[in-house]
Amino acid sequence: MKRGTIVRRFVAGIALLGAATHAEAALLLHARGQVETSKWVAPEKVNTELDAPVSDYPFTYVHKTLQWEPAKTALVIVAGSDYRTTIQETGRLDEIAPHIDAAAHAAREQGMLVVHAFEDAVDSYQGTPQRARCQSAVMLAPASQVTHIVPQISPFDPAWGGPIGTVNLQTRQHPSIEIGDEDVIAQGEELITFLKQRHIANIIVVLLNVNNGFEQTIGPMGLYTMRYPGLDALVVRDLTIGSPGDSDRDRELAIEGVEQRGFQTIESTDLTGSAAFRPAADQRPHVAFIVSDDHYHADKTIPDFARYLRDREGMHVSVLHGEGGHSIPGTENLATADVAIVFVRRLGLPLVQLQRLRDFAASGKPVIGLRTASHAFKLKNAPDGSYPVPEGRGEWGSFDHD
Repeated sequence: MKRGTIVRRFVAGIALLGAATHAEAALLLHARGQVETSKWVAPEKVNTELDAPVSDYPFTYVHKTLQWEPAKTALVIVAGSDYRTTIQETGRLDEIAPHIDAAAHAAREQGMLVVHAFEDAVDSYQGTPQRARCQSAVMLAPASQVTHIVPQISPFDPAWGGPIGTVNLQTRQHPSIEIGDEDVIAQGEELITFLKQRHIANIIVVLLNVNNGFEQTIGPMGLYTMRYPGLDALVVRDLTIGSPGDSDRDRELAIEGVEQRGFQTIESTDLTGSAAFRPAADQRPHVAFIVSDDHYHADKTIPDFARYLRDREGMHVSVLHGEGGHSIPGTENLATADVAIVFVRRLGLPLVQLQRLRDFAASGKPVIGLRTASHAFKLKNAPDGSYPVPEGRGEWGSFDHD
């Protein structure tokens, strides 16, 4: 091997080590997926002897908390560049870009790698450390590990709105989305090879445009490609844009389609600790549901009721699902809710979550309690204090009165 080649590979290897290793706590990601109702298996009963109800919808929601190691997780921002389409012209990309940037900043703070993935030309970034990291990984990869993906054309599917239309080459990231010093810039099929070389096991995908991304499901930037063997993928459902001309409801339907094709989604709240993004033009009433365990099977019936309100009544809905535990993820979304509907029993919530509920009630907005909400946040403790409230958690015994 020539000396120059050895030196280049040594330098490339140093570049590949780029991002510092973070010894951070596991990421808690509250994923939502869907399974065909005919194949849905009821979970084990915990607080009820009643058989679980079967959804009337073709697909059943499944909520699951995932724990991912930050050092093995990458936030992949796909197609967040300066393509000129109706999306750009209507300002939708300009509106969502700062929220994508906030998610990327939070990802870096938690020890994740941030990758900016472009479908086409990346000449503007040639020679930058961020671009070199990806090129180094591809150069160092054994031939057997280099991923070659042959793009194929998906048939036109009216349900997905069809192709996005003519776009210019993607040459730069949106100016509101920062490319950090330790970030990576990937092009096309380089992405999977790079992720494998960096031993990334999990990816959180910000997909712009969701319809366009699904038209290219088997191309280099398609979702099916990102679900490569050895990679677990989640899609951030609130940081997406539908095809040009789509309404917010159409965007939700596109995300539903993503879930029904076997992918799980999360909200950016899991990363940022802030309410999920909603476009300013989305003026639908926002109903937030709070559920947890299977007592009266609220954990299964409430998500379907929320879907009914969204589909039939045109409302924006959030289901804050505790999955049977003493924690309700996503209470940050109460900040944008118009009404909260509570169907839980005897939960001792983390103090910050309980305070968000108190703040919502104090705002004067309506709170509706169903059945066991009379003792929603009252633990069944002994009067003599022998069974105290766990440290860091709180009760709200007068919730129904207040």
